[in-house]
Amino acid sequence: MGLEHGKRIVIPLAGKLKIRGMIYLVLKEKKAVISYVAPLKVPKRLDGEIVGIDMGLSEAFTDDKGKKYGKGVGKVLAKLSKQYTEKGRKRQKLHAICKKTKDKAKARGVGKNNLGRKKLAERLHKVPAEIESRVTLQACANFSSSEAHL
Repeated sequence: MGLEHGKRIVIPLAGKLKIRGMIYLVLKEKKAVISYVAPLKVPKRLDGEIVGIDMGLSEAFTDDKGKKYGKGVGKVLAKLSKQYTEKGRKRQKLHAICKKTKDKAKARGVGKNNLGRKKLAERLHKVPAEIESRVTLQACANFSSSEAHL
C-alpha cells in the first residue's frame, strides 16, 4: 500500500515473469531488491531406488551407502569462519579508536575507509556458489545418468 489508504503502488519490472501477491522491496546501497513468495512446483515421483541422504558440516551430504558428496565443504566453512572472526576483531579495535579519539577528522577517516561492509558482503555472496560447485561436481562424478537423477 502507498501513502494514501487503499491506493496501490505500481512498480514496472523488466522481464517476462508475472509476479503475484505480496512483494518485499528492499533498498540497499542504491540498489533495489525485490523478494516474493512463488508457488513451489513439486516434481512427479521418479521411478527407481530410494536413497537416504544425511546432511553434515564436514561433507555436505552422505548417502545411505556411505558415499560422501561435497568433500572439503567443512574446510571451506572453517576457513571462512576464521577469516570473519579475525576481521571482526580488527574492526572492533578500529571502532574503539573511532569512539575514543577526540580528533573528529581522524574518526571520520577511520570510519569511512576501514569500517565499510561492501567488500565483506561481496565475499560472503561467493561462498554459497563455491559450496554448490563442490557438491555438484562430486555428485556428478559419483552418479552416472543411469543410476539416478539429482
